[in-house]
Amino acid sequence: MTPFSCQVTRVGGTAVVTVVGEVDLSTHGELVDAGAGALADGVQVVLDCAEISFLDSRGLTALLELQRRADDAGATFALAAVPPSVARVLELSGTEALFAVVERPGVI
Repeated sequence: MTPFSCQVTRVGGTAVVTVVGEVDLSTHGELVDAGAGALADGVQVVLDCAEISFLDSRGLTALLELQRRADDAGATFALAAVPPSVARVLELSGTEALFAVVERPGVI
């Protein structure tokens, strides 16, 4: 199992939140904190999902929370490099239309 990590880097005017590992009950708070911190800076935020190995309902809740916070702030939030397992969770939950999806991080 890959240990969870969440790191924010700047690519031009975009904050890229790179997530590695499982996003679940034990890690969702760390993801929301990192994403919210990036949104607080008033920049565009892209969540790089390429290395997410698992996403459960709490992970989905974290994504929805970040999207809501971005909407409230008038900011742009997008998912990038969404792996099939994460895409399937979004599809099954009927939430895929709520997220902008970009091909690669740093491009909105």
